[in-house]
Amino acid sequence: MPPSSSPVRAEDTPRYRDLVGDEGDAEGSREGERADRDARRTGVSAARSAGADVAATVTEGAAASESPSDVYAEAFTEVDVDSAAERHPDSAAPVYPPELMRLGVEGHASVRFVVDTTGRVDLESVQIIEASRPEFARAVIDAIPGMKFTPARIGTLKVRQLAEQLFRFAIQRAVPPAAKAIPPDAH
Repeated sequence: MPPSSSPVRAEDTPRYRDLVGDEGDAEGSREGERADRDARRTGVSAARSAGADVAATVTEGAAASESPSDVYAEAFTEVDVDSAAERHPDSAAPVYPPELMRLGVEGHASVRFVVDTTGRVDLESVQIIEASRPEFARAVIDAIPGMKFTPARIGTLKVRQLAEQLFRFAIQRAVPPAAKAIPPDAH
């Protein structure tokens, strides 16, 4: 799918936001963080250092029946990877909702998702965090299946990465061309 020609600006690199807190086991999270940190230091994939079951999950992706929090738990964060996922230059982009553009309404939508090892968004992981208008959220949701990323890596291994991305919907107004300057000797 070609990129949208709409005047939408988006961050090129999705950012991670810490999800640990009211969900998940804090001790298990600390243990996983230690394994990830140790694996990076030794050059071994964190998935391999944590065991074969986790490695299979990381490389094969989450099952469709899992809840988003389960899918998030099986993905690395931006701070855990050596090379973070980045949006591909010819990735699809949200289309500005025509009615809101006509009315001059600007806004944003922020989304959380997992980029899999193929560079595609795991559709089971998509969650709108915030949107200034439901139409902006819908535009982002509609574009996500066509988005492409460079997958995250730990060493040479492609891994799933939890990401957040903010999409800004802004109308770019035409700037009138500057008046031609009359050369001083043209009097």
